[in-house]
Amino acid sequence: MANKLIWVIKFLVYSSFLMPLILMGDTFIFPFVFPKAIYFRILVELAFGLYLILCLIDKNYRPKKTPLFIVLGAFFVILFLSTIFGVDFQRSMWGNYERMSGWFTLIHFGIYFVIVANIFCTWPEWRNLLRWSLLISIIVGITGFNFLLPDNSIMKIGGGGTLGNQIYIANFVLFHIFIAWYLFRKEENKFWRFFAAGYGILGVAIMMYNGKRGPFIGLVIGGFIAVALYSFFTKIKKWRTIGLGLIGAIIILSGLIFIFRQSSFVQKIPAVGSVANVSFSSGTGETRLIAWKIAYEAWKERPLFGWGVENFYYAFNKYYNPKSLEHGYYETWFDRSHNIFLDYLSTSGILGLLAYVAIFIAVFWQIGAGFYKKLIDLDSLVFVSIFFLAYGVQNFFVFDHLSSYLIFFLMLAFVHFVILSPDVRRGEAPLESTIPKMSKINKLSFAPAFIISVIILFFIYHFNIQPAWANNQDLETQKIMQTNFAAGFATMKSSLLINPYHLTDMRNDFSRVIVSYAQNAEALKSEIYQQSADFIIEELKKNIQEHPFELQSYILLGQFYDVKNNPDKSEEILLRARELSPKRQQLAYYLVRIKAARRDYVSALKILEQLVSDNHNIADTYWYMAVIYGDQGDIKNAHQSLQLALAKGKSFNNKQELLYAAQLASKSGDLEMTQDLYERVLSADQKNPEILLVLSEIYSRLNDKSKAQEMADRAALYDADALKKAKKWLK
Repeated sequence: MANKLIWVIKFLVYSSFLMPLILMGDTFIFPFVFPKAIYFRILVELAFGLYLILCLIDKNYRPKKTPLFIVLGAFFVILFLSTIFGVDFQRSMWGNYERMSGWFTLIHFGIYFVIVANIFCTWPEWRNLLRWSLLISIIVGITGFNFLLPDNSIMKIGGGGTLGNQIYIANFVLFHIFIAWYLFRKEENKFWRFFAAGYGILGVAIMMYNGKRGPFIGLVIGGFIAVALYSFFTKIKKWRTIGLGLIGAIIILSGLIFIFRQSSFVQKIPAVGSVANVSFSSGTGETRLIAWKIAYEAWKERPLFGWGVENFYYAFNKYYNPKSLEHGYYETWFDRSHNIFLDYLSTSGILGLLAYVAIFIAVFWQIGAGFYKKLIDLDSLVFVSIFFLAYGVQNFFVFDHLSSYLIFFLMLAFVHFVILSPDVRRGEAPLESTIPKMSKINKLSFAPAFIISVIILFFIYHFNIQPAWANNQDLETQKIMQTNFAAGFATMKSSLLINPYHLTDMRNDFSRVIVSYAQNAEALKSEIYQQSADFIIEELKKNIQEHPFELQSYILLGQFYDVKNNPDKSEEILLRARELSPKRQQLAYYLVRIKAARRDYVSALKILEQLVSDNHNIADTYWYMAVIYGDQGDIKNAHQSLQLALAKGKSFNNKQELLYAAQLASKSGDLEMTQDLYERVLSADQKNPEILLVLSEIYSRLNDKSKAQEMADRAALYDADALKKAKKWLK
């Protein structure tokens, strides 16, 4: 029976490598992430149930208490304490649809480590597992070549193949480049040696194509460390000389690239150009630095256990830096610091960071000690060293995702195997098992096997099947509401009863759909819409009660009170939201709109003046000032504010905004600004005779008669009386 259990567990482990390929765009919200998590969790839970039964039968398969095993155990305990003592237990435990990285999912990777480390006990078993990982990685990597995908592919639209993000696919391939190199060194089979070499070349091409800095830096560091280790520890003098020469060449080449980093040649080299020109004073480099500083400030507030797993989003809101908006609204919503070490520091405190770093210390200490005692060969030392060094280096610029966790914990299990195996040495192909000779196989009684089976099936259904069903209903409800609002509303209410663990996501999703209908005057008047608005208001209140720091729910609730013509309540909610994120401009803009609707222009301007004091480079702040001054009739200040908004790069959201801006410019007498703004309006509505006639008159006043005539002639194509109207300025 033990052999059958081992075979099934191995099958489930092999199946886990398919996780990076899981993509269900028509079935789930966040199709690149959510189904991967559900798939992996179910596999691990099944494997764990079988593994527990195996351990009852044969104690030799029980976990070995190595320093690495103990450190990992402490790591997950500290993360759990962080989950308990953080600011939002539910978010820490279950995560959200976008990341699915709550403690409940993370502990599955810890269990995965235990299973793999204690089931795969010989080199042939590990060799086959690494071969399989490499095969799957090739498929994943090829999906990252956008030019191979059809235009309507969800993978092409988002980039990053089946992983949904270019940086994800770059670091996933990076890890497998190192695996390919190790197999190339260890393989005796010529086909697999050739295959591994080919993967190394293809992998570098994939990384260069995706052009992400963090993984590329990891690759360079890994290569440098590999050459250095071989140079220092090889017994062959010729190879030591060559290695030291390569180190020198790498240093010189890196120096030349840095010196000439501004040249067009260097900048055009994929990945290399972006690495050489990395800056923390502009672009994404600056937004990352902002997030890093916020992580540090957040840690100072909660130094021991941090804000809780997955709760960086709350810390980012509280310590939000107004400078973030200079890079666009997308850069104002961070749920990661984009530095794994600072993520752990802020969300798990100093204990979490130390526990995470201790994992690497345990790896290097044990692998180094094994090499010193001549129990581990040089290839294994180099492989483990470059993998974990490169992993740590690239994680200074990125954060983990489900597929990178898979490879990380797989490699930890491999280290566990290497340090226990008596046969990984001097390049020999180990044949013996790390498991001692079996003593006595225990008979398994029915009761414990039955209890384990029931518990595992309960976990699979309640914590995976039901959440998957709820997520699917979230998506289906949104689709139904696009065509049949009443039917969608009925489905929405029932879907919220399926499973409690991701209700925050579902309520916010439904809120966004319903509030989008508020712009439709007919829909707004309908009884069913009013019922849905009342219902979702109560659901958002539940979100805020259950998650007091959930800023998006406050914003949505404030919008719904505005829809219900209750500006007092809307203002009350938004003021509470500003307590959670005092410097966030979006919240201030909502309040400005409310005060402008009440004609409380003094209060509105006071808010905007504070925003200018916080950051004077935000175009939208000056735009709102222009609107307020314009509504007041203060054309001079409206014109000055509009000039500043345009100078700061104001991007207008719709035609109505552009028209209002053009009218303000016209009232101020600034003909050149007026002409520019009406040209923008025309580009969005090229057959509008009224706009064409306005432009005709403006060009006439600017003494550009030919252009004025052209506009009038174009207007005549859509309005028979246009030329008659234009006569008074075309003379």
